[in-house]
Amino acid sequence: MTSSCGPETGIIQLIVCLNCDREVGRMHTPEAMGRAWFKELKAKLDNDNVVVTGVNCLGGCDCLTGGGAAAGCCSVGLMGEGRFSYVMNQFEPEKDELKLLELLRRYGLREDGKLSCGDVPELVPHIATRLPPLK
Repeated sequence: MTSSCGPETGIIQLIVCLNCDREVGRMHTPEAMGRAWFKELKAKLDNDNVVVTGVNCLGGCDCLTGGGAAAGCCSVGLMGEGRFSYVMNQFEPEKDELKLLELLRRYGLREDGKLSCGDVPELVPHIATRLPPLK
């Protein structure tokens, strides 16, 4: 499956945390789920409109359970020139790929990249940070 956000929207960067994992004990190891998810997303999505990059940390490692213990999570970021940027976490790669693809599609359709939780309620548990476009 490939994703095209349309040439009129500019290049979108999908950033995947390489060290994330749903199991706390695997975070920051070569077996971390984020590494495999990055490779999978890069193979499926990397094209003229979407650039998939991996980073060592997006700060989602501190995702906590209701009891305050580390929960483990998989984090991604979205950014593009003149667009709002996002850091999102609490993804489960094996379950949330279609959700992420839809999110990427909607982000690409909006000139400023602004996603509203009211418009996209499935984002509510995932958005950690939204930053305005650089001026």
